[in-house]
Amino acid sequence: MHCKHLKHISPGVGAVLLALALPAVTARPVRAQATEAGSRDALYRGGLSNLRALSRYFTPAQAARLPTLQAVLHRVVYETDGAGDAELAIGTALITGQPLDLSGGRTAGMNQAILALHFKPLVAANVSPAQTAALVKPVARTVNAGYVKIAAAGKAVTYSPGVVRKPGGAESGYVDMVRGAKRTRIVEIPTAVGDMGVAARAGKIAARMASVQRQDPAWWSRITPGQSGGEAVVSLPHGPVPYLLTADSSFAREWNTTPDGLARRLVTRIRAAIQTSGARGTLTTPEDEAVGEKQTGDDAYSKGDAAGAGRHYQQAIKDSPAYMAAYKSLIGLYKERKQADKVQDVITEAQGEPSLTDAQLQEIKQAAQ
Repeated sequence: MHCKHLKHISPGVGAVLLALALPAVTARPVRAQATEAGSRDALYRGGLSNLRALSRYFTPAQAARLPTLQAVLHRVVYETDGAGDAELAIGTALITGQPLDLSGGRTAGMNQAILALHFKPLVAANVSPAQTAALVKPVARTVNAGYVKIAAAGKAVTYSPGVVRKPGGAESGYVDMVRGAKRTRIVEIPTAVGDMGVAARAGKIAARMASVQRQDPAWWSRITPGQSGGEAVVSLPHGPVPYLLTADSSFAREWNTTPDGLARRLVTRIRAAIQTSGARGTLTTPEDEAVGEKQTGDDAYSKGDAAGAGRHYQQAIKDSPAYMAAYKSLIGLYKERKQADKVQDVITEAQGEPSLTDAQLQEIKQAAQ
C-alpha cells in the first residue's frame, strides 16, 4: 500500500505539554531510541498513555471505542504501511499529542516519518483544568473523527456467501464483500471442516461478520491473527465472538502457506477490502495477487468461460510459481477439455520450477492422472 506524507508538526501546542505520570516519560518529548524496535515500543507506550488521558474527555459511547483505538494505534506504530488515512490520523494524533495534517499524498517514507515523531504527553502539569481541556480536546476531536470514518467504511458493506464449482468437480465456498454495485471476494473457503461443507462454512462466516458489524461497525479494524484451541484463527479481541474463521491446515495448503501465514494474509485481505473497496493493488504480495487470480479463474470457470479461467490460472502461476493449487486447477481444466498435450505442458512447467517441493510436484502429477 502506498504511504502518506506527514507534514511537520507545529511546536506551539507541544511546547506547553508536560510529563504524563509514567516512570519512563520525561518532561520533554521522547526522541526515537537507538533501535527501530525500541523506537516503536516507545511510541506505542506513549500513544497508549495519551489515549488514557484523552479517555477522560470521552462520553460513555466514545469510551466503548477504546479497544478499536488501541488496535489502530498498534497498527500505525507496528504496521505503518498497512494503515489507512483515518488510522494514521488517529495514531499520529495520539503519539504527538496534537492533530496532524495528513494531506498531500502518500510517500514510501511513512515508516521513517512515524519513527521520527516525538512523543508529546497530553496531560499538562501546573496548568489549570480549563487550559488542559483546551489542549486535549482538539486531539480528541481528531481521534473521534478518525473513528467515525473507520466505522462508516464498515457500515457501508454487506457480506454475501456462495459456492463456486472448480475444474475437476470440486467446490469452494466464498464470502463476498458487497459495497453498492461492487463485489469483492474477501474470503475463499476451499475445504470442509468436520461435517460442515464449504457452503455451510461460507454461510456461517458471512453471518458472523454481519452480526459483529451490527454490534461494532469498526470490527474489521481490530481483527488480528490469533490462536484458538491450538488452531490459527482470524481473531477479534474484545469482540462479541472470539474469532471469525479458522485457518486450518488444509485451507492453508490451498493458499500455499502455513496456518499462521494464512491467518495473517486473511487479516490483511479483509481489512484492505473494506477500507479500499477491494481495488486491485491493495494486495501487497505476488502470492496474494496469485490467490486473487485463481479465484477470478474459478469464477470464470463457473460461468462457462473456460478460456478466461485458463488465462487467470496461468497468471496465478506467473505471480507465484510455487502456487500448487493453480497448477491443479489448470490441469483439471485441460483434462475436462481433453487437451492431454496441455496437461503435459503444465507438468513439464512444474517440474522445471525449483521452488516447488517434491511433495507438491507429486500432488500436481496425481491431479493429472
